[in-house]
Amino acid sequence: MLVGIPEAKVRAFIDGYLGMNVLEGAGKTTDRPPVDLISGATVSTIVIGESMVRSALKVARSRGLGGAGAKAPAETVIRRIDPARTAVEDWQSLTGSGAVRHLLLSVGDVNRAFERTGNPEATARAEPGAADDVFIDLYLAEVSVPSIGRSLLGDGEYANLTARLKPGQTALLVAAAGRYSFRGTGFVRAAFSTASS
Repeated sequence: MLVGIPEAKVRAFIDGYLGMNVLEGAGKTTDRPPVDLISGATVSTIVIGESMVRSALKVARSRGLGGAGAKAPAETVIRRIDPARTAVEDWQSLTGSGAVRHLLLSVGDVNRAFERTGNPEATARAEPGAADDVFIDLYLAEVSVPSIGRSLLGDGEYANLTARLKPGQTALLVAAAGRYSFRGTGFVRAAFSTASS
């Protein structure tokens, strides 16, 4: 989240979910979030909202509330990171296993998503350019995981990284190309930073 986003705006965003019935929207696909996002913190607020809704659904399903128990999958697969795995893997293996996540959006993808919201203000400000132009080509990886970090950073940089991490902290590598910058217009180059997991 960009520096300068008031905490009150974040709290107001979270409060917008109070009273929501997560069971009504379960299984439905929509391009419009149930609460208005915060300008300058779009991705962060999407993650916050998705986390709350998914958590509420898990609780509802575990308690069998509102018939949610019947919608729970017969078998839940829980995947965990194996910190003992340290082997270096190639790019194809990392992307194929999901260790490196990838999102590619074209200008056409973005404009169609705004059209589906039904918001005339959004559709009136379509992203210019050819529909197949790259809007963002985004990659994300948790480089504090030994096999991922060693594979992407090399042994020396991975050692430098882990020496800086405190217990309970993790490090993400975010890389992108395209006309959209995930850093936003308020980005200021700063020293190395980490976030608690």
